[in-house]
Amino acid sequence: MLFLEETINEHLQNGKIEQLGDLGSFQLIISSKCVIVTSKVNPSSINSAKINFRAGKNFRKLLKDLEFKKLKE
Repeated sequence: MLFLEETINEHLQNGKIEQLGDLGSFQLIISSKCVIVTSKVNPSSINSAKINFRAGKNFRKLLKDLEFKKLKE
């Protein structure tokens, strides 16, 4: 595994947001079952975990400025 991947994995597992400069950031997103009593919260309460990527300013600008054209058939 590459050093960058190892570092990102470690930070995400520790609940940190990993900022990669102007590229963007990665964050771990967890969804869980609704539990009313906090003492009943445990690892089996977790339904899923996902990694969220938020694009940096330049990528957001690129998406905003995209123009689409239909190709000739």
